[in-house]
Parts: sequence; C-alpha cells; structure tokens
Amino acid sequence: LLGLGGVYLARAAQERQTAATATAVVVAQQEAATAVAAEVTAVAVAAAAAESTNVAATATLEALIVGRATVYAEQTATVAAQTAPTSNATTTAAPTQVPAIAPLSGDGVIQLTSGPERDYTPTIGPYQRRLIISSEIDDVWQLVEVDLDGGGVVGQLTDDGADYYGPDFSPDGQTLLVSSDRDGDLDIYQLDSFSGEVVAQLTDLPGDEYYPRWLRDGTGFVFSWQEDDVEAIYLSRLGGEPRQLVRGPTFHGFAAPSPDGRHVVFYSGRDDDYEIYVMDSDGSNPTRLTTSGGRDGAPTWSPDGQWIVFETARNGDYDLYAVRPNGLDLTQLTGDPHNEWQPSLSPDGRWLFFQSDRAGNMDVYRMPFPEAGP
Repeated sequence: LLGLGGVYLARAAQERQTAATATAVVVAQQEAATAVAAEVTAVAVAAAAAESTNVAATATLEALIVGRATVYAEQTATVAAQTAPTSNATTTAAPTQVPAIAPLSGDGVIQLTSGPERDYTPTIGPYQRRLIISSEIDDVWQLVEVDLDGGGVVGQLTDDGADYYGPDFSPDGQTLLVSSDRDGDLDIYQLDSFSGEVVAQLTDLPGDEYYPRWLRDGTGFVFSWQEDDVEAIYLSRLGGEPRQLVRGPTFHGFAAPSPDGRHVVFYSGRDDDYEIYVMDSDGSNPTRLTTSGGRDGAPTWSPDGQWIVFETARNGDYDLYAVRPNGLDLTQLTGDPHNEWQPSLSPDGRWLFFQSDRAGNMDVYRMPFPEAGP
C-alpha cells in the first residue's frame, strides 16, 4: 500500500502525465488541422483547373474532410493512449454522461437487511442504484452490498481479515472511502466500489482516522481523528496535506460537509453535552444547533442542504430528528419504541436510510423522508 507520502508522489506523477497527454493531443490536433487545410486547398485548385461544377468540388471536399477526420480521431486516440497515466487515480471526476437517478418505490418503513449480522452505516450510490453497508461477519466488519428494495445481500466486497467502517460513495459512484485497520490503526482508504480492491491509502496519521465523507465535487473529504484523549476533525484535499478544522480534549467527530462545500456539520461534547454543531469549511464560526438532555449525534445533510438529520437520545431511546442549518424547525422523524441510528438520505432526498434494532437485531431500513417542519 502507498503511505501518505507515496500517495502525494503518485498524485504529482499523475498530474505530470496528464499535462503530457494534453500537450501531445494539441500537437496532434495542429498537425491534423494543417493536413486538412492542405487538402482543402488541393481540392479547390483541382476544381478550378478542371472547371468542375461547385457540386462536384463540394462532394470531393466533403469526402476528403470526412476521411481526414477519421485519421485525426485515430491519431488523437493513439497519442492519448500512449501518454495516459498508469498510476492508481484518486480523483472522482463525474462521467460525461450522467445516469439518471433511479426512483425507489414502497410505502412506510422497509427492512433491507436481516439475520444474525449487525449491519451499520448505509451509504447510497449517487444514482440511487446501489447500497453498501458495514456488516459484522464472524467478528470482522466487512463491506456488503444490499438490494435497495429489500431483496437482501447482493454481494460481499471485502474478506481479508481487516475491519472496514463507515463507507461513503464517491460522487461518481466508482469508489468508496472507508476507515480500516489494514495496517494496525485506523486509516482512510479509497476502494473500488465494485471489487473492493484498494485504490489508495489516503491517510497515515498517528492515532485513528474514521468516518470519511466526500466533498460533493470529489476533490477531497472530511474525516474525524482521535488519539488518547485528543479529538479532531480534518479536511483533506486529494494530493494535499490534511487541514485541521477543530481539535480539543473533548469529543469532536462524525463530521459531514454540506452539499455546497461551504459548511461542515458535526457533533461535539464541548459544552458538557453531546450536541450538533455547524462550522464554516475552514473551521471558523462554530454554531450550536441543538440543546437537549440526551446525546445528539451522527448528523448528515439532505441533498439540497436544507435539512440536517441526526440521531438523538432526548426521549430515552434513540430517534431521528431533522433541523434547519440555522437551528430552526426541529422536527421528530421517528418515534418507534426501539432505537434508530446513523441516518443517511437518498440522492433524490425522498428516502431516509438508517440502522435500527426494532426487529431484535441491528439491521438497515429505509422510509420516506417526510416533509419536515413548516
């Protein structure tokens, strides 16, 4: 695996290769343009000499241009293939043709997993076609894909003896961020979302890094960190050094960036109770959003940035609530006598995913996200 320094070196090499690709393609385009211009001139001269009709000259010209365009495309593809980077990429650029979000159907609460395994932290793919969770299988936390309509487990992505926690789909759906103890302590890794293979190790700090969450534009991620009695939240750009947003001897964690990347929500014990806070993406202006006698935690944003959904023990057991980013319109979403934790919203904002022990074991569910607040 690449260490943190290795990731940066690989990233720099990739950028150099990308620049070389762009230069080579420009040269190929210039050569092709020069050749086309010469051929157009030749057609014009031939047409004049032979006193051809305009129709004939135009047909000949079009045939040559089409033929030259084919050669140009082949040259460009060859140059790009020869100069393409060979290192593992960590970028998450969106595809040129974005698939449509697949609508989900059903009414009420739908149970998506069952069985003796404990199932945690659901993450939904950006086009609402895949669901991946962290599941405890034979005392090891593995990544498992689950059917979105309650059909059970689709497949298992990891099975190498290491633990994998808190997966999060990249904006293009091709990779996952996870926290894993592959090298002893918890670090952040990027995995292929289909094969489960490691694409890159993204952090290697002393202590434990956990709960990574992508920025919507795919350029970086927010993660939480702890060592001994010190807790912190970082923002890391791909290929750059992690930047500390908050740090202290009390708990700060489970942070998530807003859809526009301007804010970060998290929960903290800084005021002698665990409450929800939001701060600017540079760590400034922390603002408390909730006040309750029970622990509030695991906040997440709605896709439109209008709501923050979180778990809370203010009623004794854990329920899910929603609140505006300014702290207004607090709304209760669940009231089951059991517990609901770890909320996550579907990309279209219509479904709320969570984990619950309401069936006697820790399973994953989904339910319609109601019209919260006035």
